[in-house]
Amino acid sequence: MGVAPLSWLTIDAWQRVTGVPLPSWEARLIRQLSLEYLSESQKAEDISCPPPWRSEITQAEKQAEDDGLAALAASAKRQ
Repeated sequence: MGVAPLSWLTIDAWQRVTGVPLPSWEARLIRQLSLEYLSESQKAEDISCPPPWRSEITQAEKQAEDDGLAALAASAKRQ
């Protein structure tokens, strides 16, 4: 079947089985969080995907990383 977000039927069934009624805004939030979780987990399959809690990588950070790699390569050549 594959991975899927929580369905409205699943949320409704949970409420009935547990006896915990959810306000409509809370049920919508749970559904939205389920969609967002699924979306991020699919993006994370890409090895180059940054973690969702990190801001966009700046040009200065890219340059610092490139400089570090160049220094490492130069050091390896000298040995």
